[in-house]
Order: sequence, then structure tokens, then C-alpha cells
Amino acid sequence: MTDDAELLRQYAQSGSDTAFADLVGRYLPLVYAAALRKVGGNEALAKDVAQTVFIDLAGKASSLRGRELLPAGFTPARGTLHPWPSAGTSAGNAANK
Repeated sequence: MTDDAELLRQYAQSGSDTAFADLVGRYLPLVYAAALRKVGGNEALAKDVAQTVFIDLAGKASSLRGRELLPAGFTPARGTLHPWPSAGTSAGNAANK
């Protein structure tokens, strides 16, 4: 399995649709689930949010090369992500809840 950084490098350097599709395939379920929670279960809005995340990733691929795509503590195999901070909380406090 090719690691995320390599897939991102391939996409950024050569526009590899296959590499980008692999990244989307790995992370779409997670991104969609997180978006769905964040928008209170609105499926249409969650799909829009997930699509925007990957559009942004495609547009920023060159500037992200060599950096981790996901925050420390994220485990793709478990499909878990620390809760997003809500208004009035810091990211650190939200991650520790």
C-alpha cells in the first residue's frame, strides 16, 4: 500500500488521477462521517462539505507535500478522529474530551 505522502506527491507532481482517487477512497468515509456529525446529520450538506475538503486538498496538494495529511493521534484503520472543537473551546481541550 502506497503511503499518503507518496500519493500526494504523485498527484502534485504529475496530476495522477489514480493517486488522488486512492487518497479519496481512503479518507472519504471518514471525512463524510465527521462532516455528517458536524452538520447535525444533514446528509446533503455533509456531502457538500466532504466534496469541498477534497477540492481544497487537490488545490493545495503542492503546498502540502512532505507534511502529514492528518493530525497526530488519528488512526485511519479505526476511522476515528478527535472531535472538532466547538465555539468557545480550544482544539486541545476538544481532543482531550
